[in-house]
Amino acid sequence: MFKASNQKILDKKELLEYLKNKQSPSNGTILNTTSQNPISTPQSCLNHIDNIVNFSIGQSIQASYTQNNILDSSIIGQIAQIIDPDGNIRYVQITNINSSSGLVTVNTGSGEKEYTLDEFTTAFTGILLKTNTTPDTILNTILTKEKNDLNQENNKAQTIHNKAKNKIILWAVLMSVALILLVIGAIMAVYFGYSIVQSITNPKITYDLESVYWDEHGYRNYIGETGLTSYQLRALMAELTRLGFKLEAGSITETSVNIFAQNWVQVVLCIVGLILALLGIGLLIAGIIQTVRNSLKIRMTNIVLRRNQEDSKNFEGWLAVNNTNILQNSCLVSWYSSG
Repeated sequence: MFKASNQKILDKKELLEYLKNKQSPSNGTILNTTSQNPISTPQSCLNHIDNIVNFSIGQSIQASYTQNNILDSSIIGQIAQIIDPDGNIRYVQITNINSSSGLVTVNTGSGEKEYTLDEFTTAFTGILLKTNTTPDTILNTILTKEKNDLNQENNKAQTIHNKAKNKIILWAVLMSVALILLVIGAIMAVYFGYSIVQSITNPKITYDLESVYWDEHGYRNYIGETGLTSYQLRALMAELTRLGFKLEAGSITETSVNIFAQNWVQVVLCIVGLILALLGIGLLIAGIIQTVRNSLKIRMTNIVLRRNQEDSKNFEGWLAVNNTNILQNSCLVSWYSSG
């Protein structure tokens, strides 16, 4: 849709430049434009008539077109392609060419309009549409198609605009959740990771103090397994020795030194925290990308909607104006000077 809209703008610029550069007669007489070395018909005009022909065939109307730059009585009654001052392509039936008054009368499908020979020669692209139906029928068919096309373009742009707006709201909620996950995950990873580091630097080791002896009474006391850090074990041994306990040789044996086994809960919670933090970061990055992307869509659809609104206004103006000159030279000059 955006590509088609941009192409439409480029086509209008091309058509306005075509109107600006095209030679117009100035003697108020019927002109055989082939003698004036006419400018080549813009490609957008050819593309447009191709679409009209294909659409007409789809409506069971036989259609074709010819190119004839001769503006004389031989084309009276035929349907001609013209360009209005806004750069829009229109189709009219030439109903009369009056050389004495210097006026060209046309049927637009919604009424009659008059142009001077200079105005019509400037607007006429040289393309003539031929069909097997009446002029009013084909003109009304074209007008209906153009109106429907404008409505479809507007609806499509509005739909994309609304979807992009809803996606921005959705991703805003997801980014809020992602931020919460990131904070919780970071806290868990740091807290339990610190506990694991402390366990590694000062490991808790399970020892078996098989027996101790009380020197004065010869009393044997069995202590069994105990889990202590190395620092705590050294302190315990020093205190027992000070109090008179005697440790048997070989009575202290290491039964387990396994950091993961002793701290598996902390390890699991640390991993969970890392996963939550990474998930939060991923959602934040995706949210930022999607927000930027959909913001650009909203911006572009706003441009398309404004352009479509202008085109619709011009189209309604084309239908509403009756028996007036809409291709005044002063109007053309104002467009060229403003452009």
